[in-house]
Formats: sequence, structure tokens, C-alpha cells
Amino acid sequence: MITGMEKDGRQRTGAVRPGSGWLRQVYELFFSLNVGLGSVVAVAFGGGLHEHGCVTARFFRLERDVGFWLQHFIYYRLGWQGGGGAVSGYTTLLLYVAVLAALLYFLLRCIRRTPVAKYLLVWAGGFLALGVAPACWFYVDGRYGLPWYPVETAVYCVFALLYLLNKWAVPALVAIPIVCIHYGFWYLRFSECPHGLSELLVLISGFCACLVWGAYVAASRSGASQGGASVDRR
Repeated sequence: MITGMEKDGRQRTGAVRPGSGWLRQVYELFFSLNVGLGSVVAVAFGGGLHEHGCVTARFFRLERDVGFWLQHFIYYRLGWQGGGGAVSGYTTLLLYVAVLAALLYFLLRCIRRTPVAKYLLVWAGGFLALGVAPACWFYVDGRYGLPWYPVETAVYCVFALLYLLNKWAVPALVAIPIVCIHYGFWYLRFSECPHGLSELLVLISGFCACLVWGAYVAASRSGASQGGASVDRR
């Protein structure tokens, strides 16, 4: 039998939410992937940077080196021909994303017990999850499209703010279709000027980051109301 003192001790040590640490790490992973993918795709395909740009030039040089390695050490040995350009391009892209995402994840792990992590993951995380894909499209495509395109993102940011302030309680069965509409809209925008599967990965990572952010905020709010350790401390 668990006494009241033992229950109070478990609350103080954070035992009321045993799955919070796992949720925090998953959220940090999707947060890092979302920011990393959006940043790399914007730099690689952005209309404002060409091969004479420092970062973009290094990207294309690495892509050329990766393509050379793949063609000589994989394609020739296995007898495969063709497709080296696409494979080297995606391999280079994933290498950059992996490095940047790993650095972001490591940084989040280092500051996980600071107030900065709370504001970054809770307050900024939702806006980044919703805004990285549109910002990437604005930069890559080089135009703003119709005047109401930015308004769509602004409306969803207002939804995120209301959810953060606990002014708008949305059931999961309603919230998920609403989020799907947002990313479906930007999928149609990316499909107008496609650059490959990389843009689809940006949308998928943003969608997953948005869903996990919603669950993370709800778990943080629930843990605080129960008097246990918040997920921000894990």
C-alpha cells in the first residue's frame, strides 16, 4: 500500500509521468530534423543563391565528389548504370541534413534543463513546425504567390498561439485534419515547381514535428497541473 507521503515523494521526483522523457526526446528529434531539412533545402534550391555562393558552392562540390565515389565504387562494381546524379544529390542532401540535425539535437540535449530550452521547444517549436515549410517555399520559389499565401500561415500561427495559451482546446480527431489541411496546401504549392523528394521530406518532417509538439505541450501542461516534474526537465 502506498502512503500519502510516498505519493508526494513520487510527485516531487517526477514519477507521475514515466513516459515524458521519451516524448521529449522524440520531439527534440523531429524538431531538429524539421529545422535541418528546411534550412538545407532552402540553401540547396534557393533562387537567391547560385553556384558562386559560398555555401551553395560547397554543396555542389560535395555532390560532385559523392557522385564520383558512388559511380566508381558502387555502380561499376555492382554493374549498375545511370541514376548516379540523383543518388549523389540526395546522398549529399541527407549528409548535410544529418550533420545539422545532429548538431541541433546535441544542443537541445545540452540545454535541456535551462529555461531557454522550455521557451525554444514549447513556445517557438509550434511556430517553427508550422512555418518552416512555407518559409522554405517562399525562399526557394523566389516569389510570394497570391497575396493571401502568407495569411494562411499567419492564421495557423494564431491557432498555435491560442493552443499554447490554453484558449482553444481542440480534440486530436479535429486537430489532425486541421494540420493536414495546412501541409496539404503547401504540398500543392511545392508541386507547382517540384525540385524532387526533398521538399516532400520537409513537409513530412514538419507535419510530424507539429503533431509531436502538440502532444508535448499537452503533456507539459498535464504534468504541471498534477504537481509532477515537467517534461521540460527531462
